[in-house]
Amino acid sequence: MTSAPVDVVVVGGRVAGALTALRLRARGAAVRLLEARHFPSDTLSTHFFRGDGLVRSLAEVGVLDEVLAAGAPRLGCEYFALDDGPAEQGPPQDPGEAGFCLSVRRVTLDAILVGACERAGVDVRTDTKVTDVVAEGERIVGVVDEAGERHVARAVVGADGRRSRVAALVGAPEDERHPAARAMYYRYGRGWESPPDVGPEFSLVGDEFAYVFPSDGGLACLAVSVPLAAHDERDEDHAADLERRLQRHATLADRVRGLTWQGGVFTGLPADSVLRRASGPGWALVGDAGTGQDPWAGLGMDTAARQAEVFAEVFAEDPSDFEAAYASRRREQTLAGYDFATRFAPDIRAMLG
Repeated sequence: MTSAPVDVVVVGGRVAGALTALRLRARGAAVRLLEARHFPSDTLSTHFFRGDGLVRSLAEVGVLDEVLAAGAPRLGCEYFALDDGPAEQGPPQDPGEAGFCLSVRRVTLDAILVGACERAGVDVRTDTKVTDVVAEGERIVGVVDEAGERHVARAVVGADGRRSRVAALVGAPEDERHPAARAMYYRYGRGWESPPDVGPEFSLVGDEFAYVFPSDGGLACLAVSVPLAAHDERDEDHAADLERRLQRHATLADRVRGLTWQGGVFTGLPADSVLRRASGPGWALVGDAGTGQDPWAGLGMDTAARQAEVFAEVFAEDPSDFEAAYASRRREQTLAGYDFATRFAPDIRAMLG
């Protein structure tokens, strides 16, 4: 069976894919969004993003008010502590016109974005796994799902994460690969006492980086990024290990002890940073599918938002010949962040000069 043809099939329905679909629909394209899971559902992410990144994109696609209504505080500053020193307050990172950053759990944010896609007229199909691509000669012209249904389009976008099925099926070459340098653990806590000016809190002790992101639902996301040697020495009790590591950070320790923990520990195991070719005949990669970077820098969601914007722009300019323009624009718009994350992942302290 073959579904009605569309302009673009987007594989992956979370931030990268949903934003790509919304941007394309705003420019008049017919879009089908295929997602292997259902919503609401969670995914591994510490979900911090910036004013001139994802916050701006949420505003431009018309969902920022709905996201803010979910209860995440506007993060209008940030705090950074080094070793045993005090926390210094500074401006928010890359605030843009919005003037603030946000931290919104993916179980909340992704469901909002998919709902917006449905309202915008995107053909959203959840619980739909892609198993193959459709090719005419060297050009990709669609995908096949596990039920055998063919989805034909002028372009196929892989926005399906670091282990992208689309990237594998089209044979997307790797332009760079950097060995895994770090691992990350995080957990949610209730009752975090933020300073009067609410912002994310960062603390660097040795080469161990701790983060606190006040989030929606009255929860805070508390995380640590550790070098591989520390990951190998972790306790079998991940909850106790995370709490012990957080309490090494003087500006956080007392407040960590006062938390009520919610749920278990999420573990981001070490993974290589991989930069894949942006596009090829009839296909493109957006977000982690093409730029899978170490999460210590928290750039993934902003990167995905910018790449979604870029792809929609170049596809609208020339739907039959978008590949070279997208590759060039992706490099200009987003690869500085990838380079930053991979350069300092082995030694975060080096970024301090």
